[in-house]
Amino acid sequence: MEDDDYFHYMHSDDGDMTADEQARFMYAYDYDFRDPDMASQMYGGSTGTFNTWSQFAFTFPQCFYPTMYQIIPLMMRTVGMALALRVAVLLRFPPTLVHMLSGGLGILAVWLQFGWPGIRAFVPFEALGYATYRLSPRHRGPVTALFALTYLLTCEAFLYDAVRWHSWRGSLMIVAMKMLSVSFDADGSRLPTDLSPVKHVGFCLSSVAVMFGPFMTYQTYEQILQRPPVTFGWIFAMVRLSVISFVCLVVSSCAIPYILTESAHKWALAFSVAGAFHYSHYFVCYLSELCAVAAGLGARQRADGSWSWDGLPVVRMYNVELPRSLVEVVTNWNIAMHVFLKNYVYKPTRHLGQFIAVLATYFASSILHGLNFQLSAVLFSIGVFAYIENGVRYKLAGCLDACIMARACKDGCEHHHKSSRIWVRLINLFFMALAMFHLAYLGVMFDNSQNREMGHSMEHTLSKWRSLDFASHIVAFAFYLLSVLLPTPKKKTA
Repeated sequence: MEDDDYFHYMHSDDGDMTADEQARFMYAYDYDFRDPDMASQMYGGSTGTFNTWSQFAFTFPQCFYPTMYQIIPLMMRTVGMALALRVAVLLRFPPTLVHMLSGGLGILAVWLQFGWPGIRAFVPFEALGYATYRLSPRHRGPVTALFALTYLLTCEAFLYDAVRWHSWRGSLMIVAMKMLSVSFDADGSRLPTDLSPVKHVGFCLSSVAVMFGPFMTYQTYEQILQRPPVTFGWIFAMVRLSVISFVCLVVSSCAIPYILTESAHKWALAFSVAGAFHYSHYFVCYLSELCAVAAGLGARQRADGSWSWDGLPVVRMYNVELPRSLVEVVTNWNIAMHVFLKNYVYKPTRHLGQFIAVLATYFASSILHGLNFQLSAVLFSIGVFAYIENGVRYKLAGCLDACIMARACKDGCEHHHKSSRIWVRLINLFFMALAMFHLAYLGVMFDNSQNREMGHSMEHTLSKWRSLDFASHIVAFAFYLLSVLLPTPKKKTA
């Protein structure tokens, strides 16, 4: 389940609740606790930018408890299945049995969350994917890619209604990415070409990642069998990730949406909507990392023999909220997704030129996310914006001989003016603010409006950007003109 899917899931009208459960909540509270303006209405309205403390204090618990009611059973079930896999490994179950358990629990997770329609979507996808893998020995990667994209687009366009598809497309995307990685790695001799069906199913439908991710390669998945010891560090890592994910969920669902009133400035509201979306994404990422750690993944043995459990990060929140550049946002927003696109799309197409490789990467990401103009427009825009910013800062760094490139310079770089200089810091701070501006603009359409369960249309996306005067696209075009006018720096000679 991807971050935007979960954002819509948590703000939808049903979630995991039955009709009777919804009725109980609505009867008990006698209002819609998901409406950020309800407290203002009950208190006579607010004419300022911010809701008062009494209004916020009234709405927060009415959102908090139902939100926990929806998500705690799902978290316990998902993390519990990952722990079951870890226990099986610690009890020294045969590897084949571990793979069978991994795939079987994954199928069970799909059935519990999506029902029989989900089974009819996931199981045939895996079966046909493995058949494609075995029947195309010379070009497994390209053939599997063609099959996966055809299957996903066919399901979305013809077989399932928009609401149902929108709820599970993120999970199917993770399965598709795993299929592609196995096939391309087999083509590149990084994996044996005779992967058994039990291993293929155990990997692609693993209970560790089938619901929330993260994407992982088969080599990473097999680290489950290494049996890192049960230590206090492992338990602490799970507790830490649980707390962080819960905090991100509460901030996203019950804090940020209730701070501002509808009378706030349009850009303040844009930052609020984008912030709520960001924290819903962090919740999914930390929950997926929690599942991986619970299954025994991400363990690294230090030189002194102790173990750390930070070897499989999924997101770096600080680098997204206070980014040096949009390039840093792209690489840290979903680290697992970035690794997949970098290794299986960007690098194979880099010989065609950097711009073509960047476009191919974001096109592949858009297709994997489905026939959704909203997501495609955001992904394409952030790709173009990041490319333009990278070019401008590369040329500025050469002209000013300063450490102001999109990526932080390494120690001992050739620039004369280092990042410790005040004016260099100010330039980098300007680009940080610019990246935050772009993120608010791009995230403004991930709101709690109608049709969110089926994905927003082109009209909705353009209307949101029109309300902000297409400011981000105009700024990006201005920086593109600047990049054209700036001279290309000459390489320094020894």
